[in-house]
Amino acid sequence: MIVKNSNIDGFFRDNLEGLEVIPPPEVWEEVRNRIRGKKKKLLLYYRVAAASVTLLLIAGSVWVFFTRQPVSREATRIVPGEIKKEAPAQENPVQDPEQSAVTARIVERVPDREKGRDLIEDAETLSRMDIEQVEVAEIHQPFDQEVSRQMKSRPDDRTDDESLVTGESYETIRFTARTIPLNERIAFPLAVRTVREDQVITGDRFRDELSPAVPEQDYSRWSVRGQFSPIYSFRYIGQKSFDSYRDKYNSQENAMVTYAGGVQVNFNSSSKLSIHSGIFYSRMGQQIGEIQTWMAEDGSVLSLPIKGNLDIRNSTGEINSVNQRLFFKDISGYRVLPLSLVESYDPWKEGLVPMDADIFQSFEYLELPLLIRYKVIDRKIDINVLGGVSANFMIGNDAYAVYHDTKYNIGKTSGLRTTNYSSTVGIGFEYGLTNQISISLEPTFKYFLQSINLEKSVYTHPYSIGIFTGLSYHFE
Repeated sequence: MIVKNSNIDGFFRDNLEGLEVIPPPEVWEEVRNRIRGKKKKLLLYYRVAAASVTLLLIAGSVWVFFTRQPVSREATRIVPGEIKKEAPAQENPVQDPEQSAVTARIVERVPDREKGRDLIEDAETLSRMDIEQVEVAEIHQPFDQEVSRQMKSRPDDRTDDESLVTGESYETIRFTARTIPLNERIAFPLAVRTVREDQVITGDRFRDELSPAVPEQDYSRWSVRGQFSPIYSFRYIGQKSFDSYRDKYNSQENAMVTYAGGVQVNFNSSSKLSIHSGIFYSRMGQQIGEIQTWMAEDGSVLSLPIKGNLDIRNSTGEINSVNQRLFFKDISGYRVLPLSLVESYDPWKEGLVPMDADIFQSFEYLELPLLIRYKVIDRKIDINVLGGVSANFMIGNDAYAVYHDTKYNIGKTSGLRTTNYSSTVGIGFEYGLTNQISISLEPTFKYFLQSINLEKSVYTHPYSIGIFTGLSYHFE
């Protein structure tokens, strides 16, 4: 078929009208990906633009803030000048408009108090000569820096008459300087012409007036505190210990509740930081379970087929029994020595009476702490965190059995360190009853850094948890 060029549009229109072609799925997928890509790019452009605008606003705000800081209201800039004697008063002084404005501005800020009413006779008597005798100062720097610089540059050999400044003139200058913008030049006399002797201050006193006041100390340097707490006492068997010993002792021994207390001496190096030392008494230990205790019915001395007494092995050492009226038997293992006696001696056949007694180990320590306390929150109720180390000296070592509220002494534990070091951490709450007396509550955790026993098969570290209540007295 031959189609003329002039009719090519009509040919395609007539033959392709109503024709629908479904593109492959991958074509639509590609179209969707491109559309999404354009949206993501557009969204990215918007985010970048928003971030840029935000940064510009922040930078501009910071620049405006730091370049337009107000001048301190307590700062004062003074240009020293030589005070000359009073010139003869003129009958009709010529008033310059600029001089009148400055004079009125100075007098307007002078505080109306009895001390300075007679120092300025009349604002209109300040002549142009007074204005010309002082240097013209441009206030571009903080007042305190300029005063320091000019005070240092003042000759030391100047006479007292030349360095005298009255209290009222100082107030005049100070209040005038506060009200003048930084970009203006001002001129003002350093002193008025009428000075009373009882209102004159020297240059040294004037510098003291300009010096920043040191804030008064609002905390006590020294204080003493008495503290007491019941404590939960137990021990931790280290991972270096034999697994068989560690598992057995952990299942057969329990914590015990004891107590601790003492006196602290506190030194406050600042309102928040303080150092503490003193002397404390603490009692620690544990309860040993699954040990049977036997005694003769009449409480007489036992006749055992061995020389010496029994020993009870535990995680902190061995209890050496010195009580010849008690017999012990381990119902779960081999902790009672000698084993030969335990295996061959039958307390039932010997007519002994079993006692459902509890066996305890008790260790008493004299503690010398060195702690640091930091005040986190200083409010009506202060919150402190504390930490430090302590030296612990063993002063008591006892083991006893308790049966029907009766205490039977067994002996002492052997193989122990008599000196140990512990770490202390805690948090404290303190409430002031008066300016000098306060009460405190301190949950505290103490842990022995060294193993208490010398045996190398078991490494035992005692620890305690207590809530110490205290009463403090703060010295003035």
